[in-house]
Amino acid sequence: MTETARPPSPADTDLLGLLAQLDTLIERHLPAAGPGATRAPETLQRVLADLPVPIVCFDPPHGHATRSLNPRFTELFGYTLADIPSLTAFAAQALPDAAERAQVLQAWEAGFARLRTAGGTMAPGEYRLRCKDGSTREVRICGQIVADRVLIAFMDLTVQKRMLAELRLSERRHRLLADHAADVIWTLDLAGGLTYISPSIERLTGYTPQECLQLPLEALFAASSWSRLEQALAQARADQRAGRPLQIPPLELERRCKDGTCVWVELTMSAITDGDDRCVELLGISRDICARKHAEAQLQQARAAAEAATRALQAANAELRELATKDALTGAWNRRYFEHTAAAERTRAQRHGTPLSLILLDIDHFKAINDRFGHQAGDAALVALSALVRANLRRSDVLARWGGEEFALLLPHCDLHGAACVAEKLRAELAAATFATIGSLSASFGVGQLRPGETLDAWIKRVDDALYAAKHAGRNQVVIAGAEDAPVEPAAGALRLIWKPTYACGEPRIDQEHRELFSLANALIAAAGNPDSLLPALEAFMTHAVAHFAHEEAILRERGYADLDAHAAAHRRLIEHAQGMRAQAEAGAIGVGELVEFLYRDLVARHLLQEDARFFGLFSPSAPPSASSRPH
Repeated sequence: MTETARPPSPADTDLLGLLAQLDTLIERHLPAAGPGATRAPETLQRVLADLPVPIVCFDPPHGHATRSLNPRFTELFGYTLADIPSLTAFAAQALPDAAERAQVLQAWEAGFARLRTAGGTMAPGEYRLRCKDGSTREVRICGQIVADRVLIAFMDLTVQKRMLAELRLSERRHRLLADHAADVIWTLDLAGGLTYISPSIERLTGYTPQECLQLPLEALFAASSWSRLEQALAQARADQRAGRPLQIPPLELERRCKDGTCVWVELTMSAITDGDDRCVELLGISRDICARKHAEAQLQQARAAAEAATRALQAANAELRELATKDALTGAWNRRYFEHTAAAERTRAQRHGTPLSLILLDIDHFKAINDRFGHQAGDAALVALSALVRANLRRSDVLARWGGEEFALLLPHCDLHGAACVAEKLRAELAAATFATIGSLSASFGVGQLRPGETLDAWIKRVDDALYAAKHAGRNQVVIAGAEDAPVEPAAGALRLIWKPTYACGEPRIDQEHRELFSLANALIAAAGNPDSLLPALEAFMTHAVAHFAHEEAILRERGYADLDAHAAAHRRLIEHAQGMRAQAEAGAIGVGELVEFLYRDLVARHLLQEDARFFGLFSPSAPPSASSRPH
């Protein structure tokens, strides 16, 4: 390799300075034999041996014979003094190419000649030299006259050259990628100034890289997008000041184009750090996502259209279901829907052993109403009646127009007693109501609870028979189908509570007070139609109930009943309900149906037959004696 023509680098200066210092050192400290005497070669050899730089000492007057070389030279190239007895022999080993070797030797000879005549140092040159093991090394050499000999110093550049080549290759590769990538690559200082942007920005926005670098960053983004980017940069600066790693999430922003339009880009940023792992710049990539945004908008529009179509279809289906399952006049379910629902509820009730009751009602003398007032008045009465009935039902109950002036009520989880109370309440409210044009009307009711194993048709026929029994008995009354097990029975257009031996708990005082409670309740029902006797009957009922509850709680306390607190709370709720009814009675705003519902459902069905039944075991023959009867 020929000498590289270039100005000395700082490294060259250091190498030349080393040789100059070596010459000065020998000049000052080696003894001389006298004026004109040569300096001691052996002392020079000792100095060279300690130097960290590879050094070869040649003797120009004697054919450039190799006089010495230091251990560092042998470590670097592998040659010993015996391998390279002269400069020519060294060149033959280190420069195998003859033409190159001749050129280099000529340059070295010229350099040595200048050293001998003019002194100073030989200009540095860079060479590729072959080592003894066949490998090559990139070196920089320079020469100096020291102690009448030429010292050649070598600086190994192999690693530096390789790293520099790799760095240049990497730089070319990354520049090529940045210049030709579809995505826009850019760098940004933490103050918000662009320091580089790839040429692909022109394809995306119409701006050239030079134009982007001259514009403020804010001008390159839509206002709302710039606000979000500015917040991200502010957070990055705060993280940098606090020594935290930068974590900037991807941003979807609108970037301004030169023609005034905007394009959507997905922007990602990461930190470029220095040797102390501190962020010095941000490396960013902007990817065009206009196609994705357009697809998302189309998808959103399609989804909205699909949802609107689904809602319209659901509304249409609901309307069709209404038309197919509801009576157009009254809004009640039609007979087809009722039979389907009744069959499903019958199966469920028989599977789980839950009560299911049916009420059939028929308006009394409805043909005479139509004949007298006209069919429009009759239709209006049907609509008003269905609204009144629906207002008194639970959400789980089903009201259907069975046909003409006849209606059916299906009551899941309701036994015969509860259904009878519902029927009586409806009967009383219908009889007391006033209907437009026709004035008043009444209805007859048949009530029946589904029996185990009973078919749907048999059940409906049994209740229908009870309805016609009410018609034949004088109308405006409730008849219970198969009422032999019921604690209530119809009597003269109303209901009365029937005491049965199975209701007794075995404690004489409690049982006697319960029977008296039944008697007072029936007196209260009988007095419901007479305002003069209603309040005294209600007062007598409440006085007895309060006293009975107190006696019952005392007996249960003596027996050590574990659920006494809950039982006493149930007593208080019943008294509060009765007090509310008394206030309604005083205002003349209570009906028979409400009284019957309270007396049967709340007092008898829920409290006496359920709550009280829990303590019956205290009074069985095997129950422990009370505290007062135990021996002292």
